[in-house]
Amino acid sequence: MSLTSTNGDVTIEQTANPVMQDGKLTIQALAGAVSISTNAPVPMFMAELDIKAKNDVTLKQNGTTDSSLTWGGAGGSIESTDGNITIEQESSTYVISTLNAVDLNAGGTVTLKRNTEGTALTSMVNGIPATGVIQLVDGTKKGAIVDGTVYTASGCTHPKRINGKCVVCDDQEPVAAIVDASGNVTNYNSLSDAFHNANADNTVKLFVDYKNSSESIDLSSVYKAVNLDLNGKSLTLDAFNIMNHLSVSNGKLNLRMLNDANTSLSDKCTLENVEADIHEISWTANGGLELKSSRLHVGSQASPCSFFVEMITIAPDDDSVITVENMISGLANYKNVPAMEQALDKLIPFGYSVFVDTDITVLDESGNRAKNLVLRNKKLAEADITLSPAAFVYDGTGKEPAVTVTYDGMTLTEGRDFTVTYVDNIEVGDTAAAIISGSRFLDSVTKYFSITKAHRGAPTGLTAVAETIDGKNDGKIRGVNAEMEYSIDGTTYTAITENELTGLADGTYLVRYQETRNYYASSATQIVVEKGLPSSDSLNPSNPGGGNNLENTPGGSTPNENNNGTTLTAGSNVVTTLPGASSVQTPAATTSDSSTQVKTGDDNQIFLYLLVLIAAAGVAAGAYGRLNAGRRMK
Repeated sequence: MSLTSTNGDVTIEQTANPVMQDGKLTIQALAGAVSISTNAPVPMFMAELDIKAKNDVTLKQNGTTDSSLTWGGAGGSIESTDGNITIEQESSTYVISTLNAVDLNAGGTVTLKRNTEGTALTSMVNGIPATGVIQLVDGTKKGAIVDGTVYTASGCTHPKRINGKCVVCDDQEPVAAIVDASGNVTNYNSLSDAFHNANADNTVKLFVDYKNSSESIDLSSVYKAVNLDLNGKSLTLDAFNIMNHLSVSNGKLNLRMLNDANTSLSDKCTLENVEADIHEISWTANGGLELKSSRLHVGSQASPCSFFVEMITIAPDDDSVITVENMISGLANYKNVPAMEQALDKLIPFGYSVFVDTDITVLDESGNRAKNLVLRNKKLAEADITLSPAAFVYDGTGKEPAVTVTYDGMTLTEGRDFTVTYVDNIEVGDTAAAIISGSRFLDSVTKYFSITKAHRGAPTGLTAVAETIDGKNDGKIRGVNAEMEYSIDGTTYTAITENELTGLADGTYLVRYQETRNYYASSATQIVVEKGLPSSDSLNPSNPGGGNNLENTPGGSTPNENNNGTTLTAGSNVVTTLPGASSVQTPAATTSDSSTQVKTGDDNQIFLYLLVLIAAAGVAAGAYGRLNAGRRMK
């Protein structure tokens, strides 16, 4: 059999027979209490029992015979999330008589009670639970089961305290203290007394984890601000009502209701370094809620809640979060509409909107009042941001990769939800960046991408000029610039600083563009500087010193000065004219392998040498004739 109540209580009353003889009874009171009683002279339950409730669970057997135990014959569990569990009977027999698994869990206390005293505390339960705390009341005797051990009040060592009270002997230690402005401390065994005796702006400091889901702190009859220091502890109450400022810090707070009926602009509820779970909030003062490094959960899926608040304040650099579940009509506001609208716009998820009418609320993506909502400062550091592509090749233009931003599973729109600024995005390097920001984000994020070096072709338009005289080393390469470098061996390169390479010996040269920040070194162009004409000394036996004797040339001029020198241009047909020789054409430049080869000069060196020898012999013969003629004249 199964009984379920989603909003109310479950009550069962029986007269003569067991409530459940066999099988299994399942009872759920999702938002209420469970109460079962019987006057039968037989056990209340012989069946398996499974009870889940939010508030108190009470099982009471009013039968007076020894056979009138409350629960026997089968196992099961009883759970109360926020209340107490009490199993009570009039007779002196076992309250629970079962060797099967019995699980009792309460937000408050678990108590087994028999009004007719038995022989011993241990006779109250047939099968001691190995874990948990069960208080025992046997007539006038008191004790408790703590993690499988039965303790009596006589000579109690206080093995376990709940709300500062020993579960065995009821010894009470202070639960809180009042700390005044001068630092004076006054201890209280009652939490309610501490709050009611506190003066304005005093601090109530919690000493123990305190949980009583049926207790309320009501300060609505006095007008005073209170500071609650949880002191690293947890506080669970039914409600907290106040008519002035409330500040809660440093711990965990659990309430069914948080209420402020005052509308003074100065009233504010501040949560600082607090984990708070509050089912309903009706903070109607204009000061509203202020969160500092805190998490606030409002409502639950089990039952609808109300969330009325006139203002929500979370500092821009704060990571506080408000999560609201199952609101009846959505977040509501009546007075601070403009301020609340601006605050919510910063906090609501993307795709949601603020709706303003007689009150203010939030609409979800479908345009309905949002009943489930997460409010927090939005940070791009928490978003999934990608750049596409993330790498480029240099081409001298600014690079702007596409930016995709996904936040809370939603893909945002550039220009509406965020903007992108690109910096250092032209030159090669890893410092190119996209800076993402947005008016609804508190931060900005810099995402880096890379620009790599580009390749470029070998130099073109180069020309070579041969030596004038072989061995003079006055060859040239034209068409170069400061972006280039040259090499003889293909391994060691020398930077070029002018628009012309001069003073070159004959040979093959490699010219390429240098490696720079934005470019790799290019492939090389091969260019040949040809030998010049043989020197006159090498052809004139009368000049054994081997030096040039240009002063003895006809007319006293050099080959270049009378345009009889040789200038060769790469990539063209060149006509070379030597004294006393016919014209000879050299072939155009040729290209080989990965380098470009440019060649200049006379490919028929043997023929040129013969012409030079003939010309030199003629000059020598003429000079000899003139010398003999002179002698003859004498």
